[in-house]
Amino acid sequence: MKKNLFILMAGALALCACNPEGKEPGNGPTPPVDPVFALEWAYPVGGYNARIVPAIDDNGNVYINSYSTNEVFKISNTGQLLWKVAPGYAGGTGSSLSIEKDGSAVYAMGGAKGAQYVETGLYILNGADGSVANTFLNPKFFANGGTPGIGVNGTTCPSYDDTHIYVGNGGTTGTVLSIKKADFSREAYVSGNAAGEGGPNGGCSSNIAISKSGKLAFMSNGLYIVDYAAMQHPTLENATLGEYVHYDQQVRNNYGWGAGKEIGVTCGAIDGVEHFFYSIYGKDSKTYVCAIKADGSTNTPTFEHLCDNAAKSDQGGGIIGAQGEYIFGLKNATDAPGGLYAVTTAGELAWRYESGTHVSSAPALDNQGNVHFADEAGFYYILKPDYENKTATEVVKVAIVDLLVEAGIEVAPESTAKTWTAIMLDKSGKIYVATTVYPVGGDVAVEGVGYVLCMSYTTCTGVGASSWPMKYADQYHSGIQK
Repeated sequence: MKKNLFILMAGALALCACNPEGKEPGNGPTPPVDPVFALEWAYPVGGYNARIVPAIDDNGNVYINSYSTNEVFKISNTGQLLWKVAPGYAGGTGSSLSIEKDGSAVYAMGGAKGAQYVETGLYILNGADGSVANTFLNPKFFANGGTPGIGVNGTTCPSYDDTHIYVGNGGTTGTVLSIKKADFSREAYVSGNAAGEGGPNGGCSSNIAISKSGKLAFMSNGLYIVDYAAMQHPTLENATLGEYVHYDQQVRNNYGWGAGKEIGVTCGAIDGVEHFFYSIYGKDSKTYVCAIKADGSTNTPTFEHLCDNAAKSDQGGGIIGAQGEYIFGLKNATDAPGGLYAVTTAGELAWRYESGTHVSSAPALDNQGNVHFADEAGFYYILKPDYENKTATEVVKVAIVDLLVEAGIEVAPESTAKTWTAIMLDKSGKIYVATTVYPVGGDVAVEGVGYVLCMSYTTCTGVGASSWPMKYADQYHSGIQK
C-alpha cells in the first residue's frame, strides 16, 4: 500500500503531502461537490407579512414594505438596515412596492382604508434615504366623482417603464392609472365605458402586466386588456374626469368569484403566441386556470380555459416555466393535494409536485431550470421538473425555522414559518423571500414576526430564461414582459 510522505521544506515551514512518486494529491480530476443551500442573512420587518414581495436593486440591496405597519425598509446586501421610514399613510398595505433598477426611486402604494381616504395612493421615495420625493394621492387616485371607496389590494404592485408609472386600486371607483414620471401628474385612467364615466367594475385586483406586443392587462371583474401606448398618449377625454383609455377587451367567464382571491395576471410568449394567464377561485370552490391570447394585431383575444381543480389558489401568482408552461400553486384539499402545478397552453398537465401542504407562494425559475417556492407549513423547496414523466424531483426541502436557528437567530420554541408570497431571484442568483415566524398553535397575525431572507444555492447563479420567470416579471417589479 502506498503511503503519503510529509516533507518539511526548509525556510518555508510548509507541509506538502506527496505520494511516493512525488506528486501532490489533487492534481487529478476534482471530485464533484454537492450543492450547498444556505441562509445568507435574515432581517425582521415588523409583524406578520402576508402578500408582500421584496424588490432587489442591481447592488443587491433589498426594499420591502410592511404589511402590518406603515414602514418601508431598505436592507443592504449583507443584511444591514440602511434606512426605515414611515412615509405618512395610515396603517399597512398588502401591496408590494417596485423600484428603479438602481434603487434611485421607490414606488410604494400606501394607505389602508380610512374615513377620509386622504392618504391613499402612491408614494415616491428617494432610494438613498427613504425621504418622500413626491406623492400621488386621493382625490386623483380614482376614476369618477363622488366619495371614493378606495382600497389598495394585496396582489397589486406599481408597474413602470422609462416615462410612466402604472398603478391600480380596487375600490368602488377603482381603476388603473398612468402617472408621468416627469412631474408625477395623472396622464390617463382606464374607463369601464366608452364615455369615460368611471373605472372598470371591480377596479384593479391584480398586478399590472405589460406585454411586448403593446398590451396592458389586469384583473377586475374579468380580465381587462387595454392599449399600452394609449396609456402614455391618450386621445379620449371626459370633460369632468380627464383623459382616459377605453379598454380593448373585457374577457369574462361563467365561473363567478368565490371567497378566495384571484392570483393575478402573468403573461409570456409561448410558441410564438402571446398569452395572458390568470387563475380565479370560483363560486363552485374550484380554481380555474385560463389564458387569453392577444398578439397585438387584433382586439379580439381568444379565451382558453386550461384546467380546473378543486383546490384553492390564493394570494401568490404564477410564472412561465422553462418550456413555456404556466406554473402556479394550490392549497391542499381533500381530493386535490396542495403543491405546484404546471399546465401547457393546450390545457394539458406539464408536470406537478404534490407537497400535501398549502402553497400560496408564487414560484420563481432559476437559470438551471429549477423552480423555487415556499409553503404555509414552513418549508422552502427547489424542484427539477421532469417533463417526460410529468412530475418533479425534489432537489431541496428545508425548514425555514431551522435555517434561522442554525444562523443563531432567536425564535420562540416550537415555531414555524408561514409563507404566502412570492420568491425573488436577483441577477447573481441570490434568493429572497418574505416569511412570518410564529409559535405553532399561536395567532400568526398577533404573534408573528415578519422576516425577509436572503439565501443562496451553489448551482443557482441567475434568473431562468423565461418571458415571465418571477411574479411582477423581474427583481425590480417592473411588470414588463422580458
